[in-house]
Amino acid sequence: MEKQSRLSFLLEMLDKEIYKLFALLVFTLGYVLLILIQPIIFGFLIDNVVNREVITNNFLNNIAQGLGGIDFIRHNLWIGALLIISVTFLSGIMIFSRSRLNGIISERVAKNIKDKMYHHFMYLPYSFYVTSKTGELIQRSTSDVDMIRKVFAGQISEFIYATSMVLMALLIMISKDVRLALIAVSLFPIIFIFAIIFFKRVQKDFLELEEAESLMTNKIQENLGAARVVKAFNREVYESEQFEVVNDNHRISGKKLIKSLAYYWGISDVICLTSILMVLSFSVFKVLNNELTIGDAFIFVSYTSMIVWPLRHLGRIIADLGKVSVSIDRIQNILHTPLEDLESGITPKIKGDIEIKNVKFKYADGKDHVLNGVNLKIKKGETVAILGPTGSGKSSLVHLILGLYDYDSGSIKIDGNELRNISKKHLRDNVSIVLQEPFLFSKTIKDNIVIAKPNANIEQIKHAVRIANIDQVIGSFDLGYDTMVGERGTTLSGGQQQRMAIARTVINNSPILIFDDSLSAVDTETDASIRKQLKQASKDTTTIIITQRVSSSISADKIFVLEKGLITQAGTHTQLISKPGLYQRINEIQSRLELGEYSEK
Repeated sequence: MEKQSRLSFLLEMLDKEIYKLFALLVFTLGYVLLILIQPIIFGFLIDNVVNREVITNNFLNNIAQGLGGIDFIRHNLWIGALLIISVTFLSGIMIFSRSRLNGIISERVAKNIKDKMYHHFMYLPYSFYVTSKTGELIQRSTSDVDMIRKVFAGQISEFIYATSMVLMALLIMISKDVRLALIAVSLFPIIFIFAIIFFKRVQKDFLELEEAESLMTNKIQENLGAARVVKAFNREVYESEQFEVVNDNHRISGKKLIKSLAYYWGISDVICLTSILMVLSFSVFKVLNNELTIGDAFIFVSYTSMIVWPLRHLGRIIADLGKVSVSIDRIQNILHTPLEDLESGITPKIKGDIEIKNVKFKYADGKDHVLNGVNLKIKKGETVAILGPTGSGKSSLVHLILGLYDYDSGSIKIDGNELRNISKKHLRDNVSIVLQEPFLFSKTIKDNIVIAKPNANIEQIKHAVRIANIDQVIGSFDLGYDTMVGERGTTLSGGQQQRMAIARTVINNSPILIFDDSLSAVDTETDASIRKQLKQASKDTTTIIITQRVSSSISADKIFVLEKGLITQAGTHTQLISKPGLYQRINEIQSRLELGEYSEK
């Protein structure tokens, strides 16, 4: 996918709101014109009404005649007051409309970016999440989006406001007195350049603060998600101390940035006030020498005061564009990560025959293969167990069958069709898995069970929970199926969570069912009951049980022993316990453990 330019990305995110952006431009320019008119009205009243100067400006003379003549205005000062009030009222309408449009546009852009990012997240390959930090992705979805939102919330209109204010005010000042206009703008380049240089130099401080915030977010998320582990091992004090270190780094980064900003605002205030003081001094000098009217002096001082502060802010806006560019680039890096192709491929009717021939696989960041030529064959309707120690490649094999990773060499066929050629969406519609660490959403029990099959009726739900042997647990809750499950299922025990995940999976009635060490948290009796129910209810379903427990594999039609990425043994439980090998050793150890007789030798 070709990367968009930053401008085209922003225009795409604006979508239909681009017309409101033009309206924002109109209201901002209208507001600038109205506030520039106010000093002119005051100057006119001072010179031509109070001081009774002769009107030399034809435009102002025509306006005065239209209002009844200068003498009429002098005797009816309420006209001038009404004019000022009217202009102020109109400028209020302009700024209200401008602020409202700022809010509408910025929130729409933020929503569009978040929607696009979330949709993209949902279709990214599994490998992306393995190599990415969740806290960092959250940071990109919040802080970076908020940085872009701020551009549309005020910085665009502020940029238009500041540039148009400077240009229009400067033209009016030049038309009145070129030398005084040059004095007025003499410090403007210093104000502007100082702002740009300063904010470019503190970009590093801003980035340091964002990195510190990202680390803090990661730490909070990690500890909140591992609350049970923290409490189980009495790690409260240690984790609190670790967080204090991260939080203190965030405080130091923030303090450093605030200190730099304090210097900037202080120095820039002095420069801005010096510019106003210079104009005021030279204006007074010219008035005393009859080179300038009091009204025009008022206009010059007012315009200078109006310009210096937006000009200072304009420098920051331009410098901030660097930060916005970084945010856009980081968001685009995510949005241009290639999506997983779920649709392309064949969609054959899947029955459940699986054949794996000489499959080799290693992870992108790994040196050695985790699967070194795996060979096995599973017939439709068979229940097979794949047993092996931690790190033997059991879960990696499951990932390949689900199409989460692609194998380096060899062949995996389902009903004679090469796995690579089958549509991943179709494959995952027909292969259901109960994960080793089940994730439950903060919803009701019913909502969690029907995630894979939203249209399931109550009888199908009850059938699934009976198979998972969790019907009595649900019945013990006051609200039954409407009981809320805490975040990540924390209100349930580990075994109950796994049984909920089993119910959620079997309700889908897929032709291939995989248990990825998902019976490890239930007791042996419950394990046996679940396997018995599954075998009775799913006679035509190909069932693969990934396990480290011999008790979970006893009733399997065939057992494969996986060691260091290779199938070293295959057979039934009866056959394997009579042969020297890993299965026999594990069986002996686990049998003794159950009888309380095993001790280390």
